[in-house]
Amino acid sequence: DLTLTGWYNVNPQTGNIPIPTTSLIQVIGQSAGGGRSVQLAFPVSSNQIFVRGQFNGVWSDWAEIYSQNVLVGPVSQSGGAPTGAVIESGTNSNGHYKKLADGTQECWAHLDGSGFDFGGGNYRTWTFPASFAVPPVTSVTMQRNANDGLSLFARLGSASTETVVSMAHSNTNVAACTFNARAVGRWF
Repeated sequence: DLTLTGWYNVNPQTGNIPIPTTSLIQVIGQSAGGGRSVQLAFPVSSNQIFVRGQFNGVWSDWAEIYSQNVLVGPVSQSGGAPTGAVIESGTNSNGHYKKLADGTQECWAHLDGSGFDFGGGNYRTWTFPASFAVPPVTSVTMQRNANDGLSLFARLGSASTETVVSMAHSNTNVAACTFNARAVGRWF
């Protein structure tokens, strides 16, 4: 609860620091009496910066100042509050995904027509590149020939891990078609 302007070196056992590690604390105070103060904390073991303010003896909670070091990377949460990066994105054999710190997740993929099972019901399963916490909203569009007699729809497969793309057709010439699949939902 330092209020005098200056730089301070604090150890992990010091109370009222944002994370329990050795840190440098910069205090910017209006007066020695403590009317208003701002503290900036710089943990020496990371690239994080935290800030909090004090007015008439009442301190706000510590808040992390986001920088380019924590914008993109693994997102995480604890009790619904973001604790990691702001944006996470990735690609794997099932497509692409983007997760946001607020819990929003989007997955997308470009599927070719050769994966459809015409003997067993005209469907193809798309496994999401990242699992959802709850069933997402899915959509699929198709790039095709105007005269091929195909129509397309998506239905939810296993709640949070895949969707089934089904198709009605008058011929089976879909190998040259491209299907654009998209799912939007929540990762927590």
